[in-house]
Amino acid sequence: MRRYVWLLLIGLCSVVWATPLPVQAADSVTAIAAGPYHSCAVMNKQVWCWGKNTLGQLGDGTTTNRAGAVRVIKESDGLPLQNATAVDASVGHSCAIVDKQVWCWGANFEGKLGDGTTIDRLGAVLVQKSDSTTLDNVTAIALGYHFSCAISNAQVWCWGDNQEGEIGNGTTTSATAGAVLADYGSTAFTNVTKISAGRKHICAISEGKAYCWGTNDEGQLGIGTTSAYELYPAHVREEGGSEALTGFTDIAAGWAHSCGVVNKYVYCWGWNTSGQLGVNDSGVHISARKSLKTGGFSYANASRIVVGSPFSCVLEAQAVWCTGENTNGALATNTLTSSTVGVASQYRGGGFLTGVTDITTGLSHACAIIKKQAWCWGENTDGQLGDGTTEDRLGAVRVAFDESVTAVVRNLQPATAVSGGLNQSCAVVNKQAYCWGDNTNGELGNAGALAYTSARVVVTAAGAPLTNVTAVSSGYSHACAVANKQAYCWGTNGGELGDNTTTNRTGAVAVQTATGTLTGVTAISAGTNLSCAIANKQAYCWGNNFYGGVGDGTNVDKLVATLVVNATAPLTKVTAIAAGYGHACAVANKIVYCWGVNGVGQIGNNSLVNVALATEVQLDGGLLLNKATDVGVGDENSCAINNKQVYCWGVNGSGQVGDGTTTNRRVATRVMVDATTPLGAATQLGVGGYHACALVSKQVYCWGDNGDGQLGDGNSGTQSVYAVAAKYLVSDVQLTGVTQVKAGYYHTCAVIAKQVWCWGANGSNQLGDDTSTDRKGAVKSLFHRILLTQLKGL
Repeated sequence: MRRYVWLLLIGLCSVVWATPLPVQAADSVTAIAAGPYHSCAVMNKQVWCWGKNTLGQLGDGTTTNRAGAVRVIKESDGLPLQNATAVDASVGHSCAIVDKQVWCWGANFEGKLGDGTTIDRLGAVLVQKSDSTTLDNVTAIALGYHFSCAISNAQVWCWGDNQEGEIGNGTTTSATAGAVLADYGSTAFTNVTKISAGRKHICAISEGKAYCWGTNDEGQLGIGTTSAYELYPAHVREEGGSEALTGFTDIAAGWAHSCGVVNKYVYCWGWNTSGQLGVNDSGVHISARKSLKTGGFSYANASRIVVGSPFSCVLEAQAVWCTGENTNGALATNTLTSSTVGVASQYRGGGFLTGVTDITTGLSHACAIIKKQAWCWGENTDGQLGDGTTEDRLGAVRVAFDESVTAVVRNLQPATAVSGGLNQSCAVVNKQAYCWGDNTNGELGNAGALAYTSARVVVTAAGAPLTNVTAVSSGYSHACAVANKQAYCWGTNGGELGDNTTTNRTGAVAVQTATGTLTGVTAISAGTNLSCAIANKQAYCWGNNFYGGVGDGTNVDKLVATLVVNATAPLTKVTAIAAGYGHACAVANKIVYCWGVNGVGQIGNNSLVNVALATEVQLDGGLLLNKATDVGVGDENSCAINNKQVYCWGVNGSGQVGDGTTTNRRVATRVMVDATTPLGAATQLGVGGYHACALVSKQVYCWGDNGDGQLGDGNSGTQSVYAVAAKYLVSDVQLTGVTQVKAGYYHTCAVIAKQVWCWGANGSNQLGDDTSTDRKGAVKSLFHRILLTQLKGL
């Protein structure tokens, strides 16, 4: 069965086998848990889940069932849980211990996620106490039907449903505000070392004794009686006795029965219609009775006991023995024969399980850790075995990765640069170029023509990923990058790719000069049908030159990189460059120069005459911008930062000059926040088709057209003649910590904490958030997913 996996993890894939595999470097499963219809594991300190997901119990940001393991993410930022040490799973929800705190996800009925709400969560949220403080120093967790518990500082804390006293605090009031302390009334239940939750009851070990509370209709508390429920912890007794049974080292609470390991023997009590107590009968036992295995022998070296609905499993000497109902293969005997005593579990196809270090049971399935790998067996209707199928397994099969969701929800990071084009965007991540959005003309550079809603890596014409990338620029229907100090371009090619042809390219090709490859490149800009770069501190352009946009003094199109010149010589000491629609601008010796079409004043020289040579931009009165640090070019407008203030000129019908008017400007005009306040402290520009943005004190301010939300201020269908602050979509809080901003035609992107965030038009998926929905505030861009036919085992 095919599965989606990150492109970067192709090399990790191998075939899933039905028999044990040698331990591999990536296999490091340290904890495992089986819920009724899904399962989870801790691998490499991250949490992975698989199976049923209709309530978000897999924590991958979706409600899609998964037949292979997917990574759990945080609800707050979409990043994977890290430093996990334990995990548990129940009906519709799951929890894990991370840095000695508890994180939960999935259904939140009666507050069983413990975050102080009853809101379902598709990603993990942090558990709090009922007083809103964090539950810390957690050493164990246990999940019941609609409640959850943990051991913190050797005490039991529970939260969620409490209709039958399962919280253990002497009431039947649900704990929806967070975790509350289990007690004996006025005395706290202390010195707890182990805990386990069943459907509506719970058991724990304190000072070698087992205590249970909650529902007791089948004698599952082991206290020698049956009752509707018990509100406080009561000690488990051996059948025929009244004193507490001592010597407990492990405990397990199931659907309606419980078991424990006592001095290496196994004892069970409660519901037994299918022989799940392993006592060689099917009668209910309301006190603990010693369990047996094949041949009528008692367990003498048991270390772990786990119980499901109608079955139980014991770990003894790194082998597994199971007893009870076997309708779906829960006993792993490669048969469907049930048993009232423990029988040895097997791999699918034969061979007893060996080298087992931990086991767990769900409703009708079980899982184990074998040589740091995850193996499961039994019912598989919802993919809870994680082997890539939904077929029941009568013997153990190995869990496999299914990283499709991880690829979608994983943020595009660590990013160092970003750029927006017409209907596509690009970014630099780990020194590689990634693009997403429209791909009609190959502008994504991924060797294909399919559009993508999230990022794909850019490859060369030979199909190899472009490496050592330091800059990227996305234009109208082409894009360019700097890699290994050379310029590469891809997409539509009327000459703007600079490879001395007019052949469209779906992979990156090196830009040429008249004498060879363009080298020493430090910056690049892709415009509409024009491209420019800085190489060896000089300005080069190529492509359409009808209006003089190449800046070489002619009107002849250039298929290779050509030096930009002013009236006397090539520009030198060039530190910034930008290409637009028929015109371009650069900063040279801290002075702003522009050249090309000038029908609405976009050259900024106080005229409307096209110029084919680099010409100084003027201020009102004829002064020059001579302390410039950055420049940006839109469709028919231009902007620059001079002495940390932003100036714009050219067309202004949408307010893209930002001076409080919609009047076209032939000279550089200061951008304003309001009628009296200039936009100051600017360090970087992003100029789009009909809007512009600036980076100011690590915040983003935008002005101009806002018909698609490209200003990011929470509005759309309008325009702003003044600079307004861009915000996050979800929180409506102003963007902070921004390191770069770049504007496309109708959208904008920024780098924040090495993650890519975009906003505005999204009809061609140019925001990269795996949707085509326009956004009025910033949303995260994501990695793309690809299809593979081979899986690696978990």
